[in-house]
This record gives sequence, C-alpha cells and structure tokens, in this order.
Amino acid sequence: MTTLAYDNELEMDVVELSDENIIERYITALLKMADKNYKLLEKELLKRRLFLVALERYDRKKTFFQSGISD
Repeated sequence: MTTLAYDNELEMDVVELSDENIIERYITALLKMADKNYKLLEKELLKRRLFLVALERYDRKKTFFQSGISD
C-alpha cells in the first residue's frame, strides 16, 4: 500500500512538471541570470564613469595650471 502511494506521488510530481512549468522555470532562471548580468554591467559602467570624471577633472586642472604658467 505504501509503495502504491509512493508511486502515485511520483506520478503526481511528474505531472506537475508539465511543459508549462518547465518553460516557466526556464524563463525565470533566464530572467534571474539577465538581472545579475545587468547589475554587473551597471557596476562596471559606474566604475568607468567615475574614472572618466576623475580624468576630466585632472585634465581641467592640468590645463588651468599650464595656461596660468604660460601667461
């Protein structure tokens, strides 16, 4: 009797894993992966933007001091 109940439970699990559920889980996994990649990309872009801002400030200071010296 226990074996029969266990077999029925396994069949129910397989039925629950229908194509729709598999596709839903696959899409959910893809969206999570895309979100993770998006966050990493945002972090990398922020680092590059901060570097460019610092480089621009350095360039302005350098230009300011060079123009003051040459006058």
